[in-house]
Amino acid sequence: MFNSECVLCGCCKIGFYCNSEKVLQCSQCWVVFLALGQVPAKLDAYYQNNPFYAQNATNPNLIKQMVLTACFYLRTIVKHLKNPDGKLLVDVGSNYGALVEEALKIGFKAIGLEKNSWLVMAGQKRGLNILTSDLSELATSQPIDVITAMHVLEHLTDPRSFIKEAWQKLAPGGILAIGVPNIKSYLAEKDGLSWRYVALEHLFYFSADVLSKLLEQEGFEIVLV
Repeated sequence: MFNSECVLCGCCKIGFYCNSEKVLQCSQCWVVFLALGQVPAKLDAYYQNNPFYAQNATNPNLIKQMVLTACFYLRTIVKHLKNPDGKLLVDVGSNYGALVEEALKIGFKAIGLEKNSWLVMAGQKRGLNILTSDLSELATSQPIDVITAMHVLEHLTDPRSFIKEAWQKLAPGGILAIGVPNIKSYLAEKDGLSWRYVALEHLFYFSADVLSKLLEQEGFEIVLV
């Protein structure tokens, strides 16, 4: 089964990406996405019970890399935070909870949202506020100053709806920080469908231009790519 229109922009002119019927590209907004027939059934259950993510979070070397990456993200975020008193950060797709943990260390209040039940329990055992809620379900007692979504957007069935929700949840001047694989990177263009990030759970593939345009359409100002 093929997609009749692009989820992001509604365009009906859909073509094959790298001559594949499994990976498609919109001819208007140029986002690349997985054909409907390739999308795993029951995605929530897939993430909730998938042992792959849990196993990664028991690897000391991977955990160390997660911490270093989280610190890099936070240093970048703090530089651009317009509200110096802003102290609530929500990390969507928090995984092991490294970004939540490091945010707490530098003075943020931090909440993690995670689908994998093992990762949620592991984070809670370390004293972290990790919840199974979606961003749309999250209620907080104060405005959210920072929302981070690192390697999340490519997994969502409707990325635009997530961005709209983030806009509604953020305090004025708040930051939405997103990390995704770059479909226009050197390796992506060199390897084509053999690129390491082409996977059944990756429903969308963004370039910097496509993602920036999507964010701007929903009211965001791009401060750093």
